[in-house]
Amino acid sequence: MKYVYRALATLVLLGALVVMAYAYVGDLSPSQAQVELPVKLNVQ
Repeated sequence: MKYVYRALATLVLLGALVVMAYAYVGDLSPSQAQVELPVKLNVQ
C-alpha cells in the first residue's frame, strides 16, 4: 500500500509541474477587445 501512495503522490506532483510548465510556456493570456455600448438614461 505504501507504493500506491508513493505512486499517487508522484503523479500528482508531475501533474502540477506539467500545469505550471504549460502556464509558463503556453499562451494563456486572454484576448482583449474594445467594447462600446451606449446606455440610455431616463433622467427626469
